[in-house]
Amino acid sequence: MANANTITRGQFWGTALVCAVVLTSANLVVARLTRQTVSRRILADAVNSGAAQTIALGNSLVRSGFNAEEFAAAQQSSGVQSAALNMAMGASTPAEHLLLLRAALRADDHARVLLYGFYDFQLTEPVLFTFGDMIGNHDLLYYDEPEFARRYYSMSRYDAAGFEITRHLPLLAERGAVWAKVEQLRRAISQQGMPKQATNQFGRVADFTLLEADSQDEFVKHCQRASNEQLNAPVLEIIREAQERQLRVVFVLMPLPPKHVQTFYETRAWQEYQRHLHELLAKQNVVAVDASHWFPDAHKFGDALHLNEEGAKEFSQRLGALCGNLHPSNLCSGVRAYK
Repeated sequence: MANANTITRGQFWGTALVCAVVLTSANLVVARLTRQTVSRRILADAVNSGAAQTIALGNSLVRSGFNAEEFAAAQQSSGVQSAALNMAMGASTPAEHLLLLRAALRADDHARVLLYGFYDFQLTEPVLFTFGDMIGNHDLLYYDEPEFARRYYSMSRYDAAGFEITRHLPLLAERGAVWAKVEQLRRAISQQGMPKQATNQFGRVADFTLLEADSQDEFVKHCQRASNEQLNAPVLEIIREAQERQLRVVFVLMPLPPKHVQTFYETRAWQEYQRHLHELLAKQNVVAVDASHWFPDAHKFGDALHLNEEGAKEFSQRLGALCGNLHPSNLCSGVRAYK
């Protein structure tokens, strides 16, 4: 009598076929449900933008703080006809910013100015990834020039193999988008009967305090380390590609709430790091604007890092007026890198 635990060849292949059908169906469903992820919507903005003379890049500080319409209006009030495009993306690194810039330049050759907003150590911090990091908005790396992007972030051999497999499977590549929906449901359930927590377009307001240094001492030590570092590889490539296309490159240290400025940016270590950064940017022929102290009023911010709608409008108007002349030789010509 045949062993009851024996699996016949037909049963094995039947099971394999069912698994293949389930995984294929799941991939198709996930691919359909994630057609409008944040990174895909921003890539679509580049295609549909028309003739934008100014491209803004950066993370969520720029996404929330740069109002393209107000910036362009401020320039037009000076007699300059222009349009601007906000290609910034929340929860992103310079590696994604490089890909977004390339997408914008492929879509339109009218750009004459690149505004790159940053804060803290974004320009010198090495861009390091593990396989587990590549979720959320980092999914851009999976499907927009993955072979090119692979040069600009570092990972172990194991993580690199995982990346190569994952970028071909939407079920894995878009796992962050699926998890986000699950997390939103979990948070909604956990809030039942509890005081409502403040949120904005990027999530819970309280979460952004976690992105700051734990203490001033920790921040000072980070400044001391960073003062010996160079601009990271994707930042250098952003500058190179923009200048190769004859764009004037302007780096903007973004406005931050007075608490962040007073705790971290008024330390001697931060000023020393700024001098180091000034030297690095000057070597690249990059104009730099220090806007970190522009808003001493905390009411212009929606959380521990981001400008609110009122602050974004005022910041964009002021920056547009400051950089009103789009001619590459004159743009922000009166501005020197940092104070």
